[in-house]
Amino acid sequence: MTLPIAENVKQSFEYAKGTLFGKWVDWLILIVLTIIPVVNFIGIGRYLKIFRGEDPSMDDIGKCFMDGLFVFVIGFIYLIIPMIVAVIFAIIPIIGWIIDLVIMVAAAALLIPAVYNFANKGFGAAFAIKESIAEIKQMGVGAYLISIVVFMLLFLVIALLNIIPVIGTILGFIVMPFLLIMGFKYIANLLA
Repeated sequence: MTLPIAENVKQSFEYAKGTLFGKWVDWLILIVLTIIPVVNFIGIGRYLKIFRGEDPSMDDIGKCFMDGLFVFVIGFIYLIIPMIVAVIFAIIPIIGWIIDLVIMVAAAALLIPAVYNFANKGFGAAFAIKESIAEIKQMGVGAYLISIVVFMLLFLVIALLNIIPVIGTILGFIVMPFLLIMGFKYIANLLA
């Protein structure tokens, strides 16, 4: 049974706090692994361990890198068609933009369980779209979408920090690993 949203946020926050607070070297390493392109595949692989119920520790760098690379490929495959459709419909004011938004939200909503299934069942499971839809239906489409909006609000914090010149960007880099661990745990609780 899916946790209530407030309880999920609380548990996810406590998990991220327990994972990073007092482990400043690991936090610093995660900042680097999160913000540097290509190297960030290692960071994604570490965060992905949370979906498996594992500690996101710094062992097996090669596997973390490959997992992160696969997540990038899965995301690209899921979003390429919606992006092409979005470009086509973008020329139609308002209606086209609404269609684009619906398509992108649907693709993103399917991508989240796809990555979760990849983490737990392998690459092929990421494309078991019927299974992903069944998982979403089991939770309830409305409850799932509300949960995803809450999840996205975590990253709005980073976007808002980036508005502040220099200091905001630095703070954004510092909090990003915490929010990613919290976000991955939130999704793991949602889909477990």
